[in-house]
Amino acid sequence: MRVLEGKGNIMIVKGRHYDRYFLAETKEQVYEICLNMLKENNDFVLHNPSEPEYDELPVDGERLTGKFKDMYDSIVETNKMLEQSYKEMSYMYKVYETAIRENNGVLAWKIISECFPDYYEFEKLENVK
Repeated sequence: MRVLEGKGNIMIVKGRHYDRYFLAETKEQVYEICLNMLKENNDFVLHNPSEPEYDELPVDGERLTGKFKDMYDSIVETNKMLEQSYKEMSYMYKVYETAIRENNGVLAWKIISECFPDYYEFEKLENVK
């Protein structure tokens, strides 16, 4: 999602117990909000993922046929999905750490917008001058 800019824009950050409202008329304001959310709010914490436990493949799948081949292929596919998910979570965790360490609001926005898309929204206030 892209940052909405303009007079009267607010960013609503949805928390576990209450919503918070921030003036968000510029990208810089949104980036600052996101950085503060990562630093201060337990709702926006990412953890370093553990290496997944893969299912073992006891035999060479090329020699299998029928249901055994289907089971083998299913295990291979599951392991690939586990590996891909692990890589994505590891990458986002590194971005999360870097955003906090370097006070980088652009990276903080990347984390919030990609990992927590249901936790915020933008609204435009009417009659703002």
